[in-house]
Amino acid sequence: MRMLNRTWGLAIAAVTLGVSAVVDVAEAAPTTEQSGSIVIYPKVLGTDERDTLIEISNSGNLMAHAHCFYVNSAREGEWTETDFFIWLTKQQPTHWSARSGRRFNLLDPFGSDGAGLDPGLVPPVPLGFQGQLRCVQVDDSGSPQRSNSLKGNATLLSEDDSSRYNAIVLPGNPDINVGNNDNVLELNNTDSHAGEYDACPNTLTLSAFTTGAANPIVEEFGDCTNGDCPIETQLTLTPCAADFERAQTQPVVVNLQIFNEFEEEFSVDIDVDCWFNENLSDSVFGSQFNSGVLGTLGSHARLNPADGSGAIVGVAEELHTDSDNDSGWAAFNIHFEGNRYDAARDLQGDLLSSLTCAGGSNAGNSCSGDGDCPGSDCINGVADQIVIPVIE
Repeated sequence: MRMLNRTWGLAIAAVTLGVSAVVDVAEAAPTTEQSGSIVIYPKVLGTDERDTLIEISNSGNLMAHAHCFYVNSAREGEWTETDFFIWLTKQQPTHWSARSGRRFNLLDPFGSDGAGLDPGLVPPVPLGFQGQLRCVQVDDSGSPQRSNSLKGNATLLSEDDSSRYNAIVLPGNPDINVGNNDNVLELNNTDSHAGEYDACPNTLTLSAFTTGAANPIVEEFGDCTNGDCPIETQLTLTPCAADFERAQTQPVVVNLQIFNEFEEEFSVDIDVDCWFNENLSDSVFGSQFNSGVLGTLGSHARLNPADGSGAIVGVAEELHTDSDNDSGWAAFNIHFEGNRYDAARDLQGDLLSSLTCAGGSNAGNSCSGDGDCPGSDCINGVADQIVIPVIE
């Protein structure tokens, strides 16, 4: 399902017009701290129990426009898409609730939640929403624009608790002679290859408490009786690539290399389709994160997409509970290493031997050299893409 709402644009355009200032990209890498041209919120909830406060900012000195996409994965095996546009004046931050959205109303009273310059009509998500949000910087015609003006964060809210993480940002290459401004966003910019947008990470690394172990912090405060104060970690992942024109995604097989306190290694494979959201204690992980396997001092895991698979991005949340059953969530960003386009490496840092065609008529096929890839390159990784709808 797609909902496209542009009528508010005329009112915002009357305030100011312009193209966002170009910001140099010092290093080709995803970030959670700096501005970029693609902003990914991997975990957005709009359920009875939890809501999500979305915050997004324009760090530039000229107006920034963005085409945003909610992807609802509440029903297993299918996802629905809702898209909308926002416009931000120079240096403008804005926010909205996922469940409530944000109306376009210039007469909101001072001090109210909707006061200030509205970014446009932001639709509410349907109740029960579980999924993600992505925003792509565009110009005033809706064409992609690599001006690197956007950054954001999300706060997951419950009745008496909040949990915050930084959005994942992919900077665009500001060189106007690289790539194009069509609706296919190539995630292929690396330190060794001049592409359109920075490549997605090759490997994610996760440090987590083992499930079933007592919480040492709660124990320290004396709120843990007989070790009855567990920590549960919830892992949320999504493929970095997405096709919003056809409402399709590219499933990724991910191998988890899990290490305990003695550096003993365990392994499990998971499938990441549109949106993956599971507790580490769930059966999909095969008990590999349980204290009986890993001990009590925590674990370290490397999340490696299988050969030929695209990249993944994600966040994690910890649920801390004491002996009185009082609980609180704490979100955190997952560390990423390397890039999926040209630096697919194993645990020892050696390049993988599996090569694939980045594009052309043999896109995705194995290759031994550029000669096997008419119209493209033979790369040691995967050329991820984000496809946005063409605006007529």
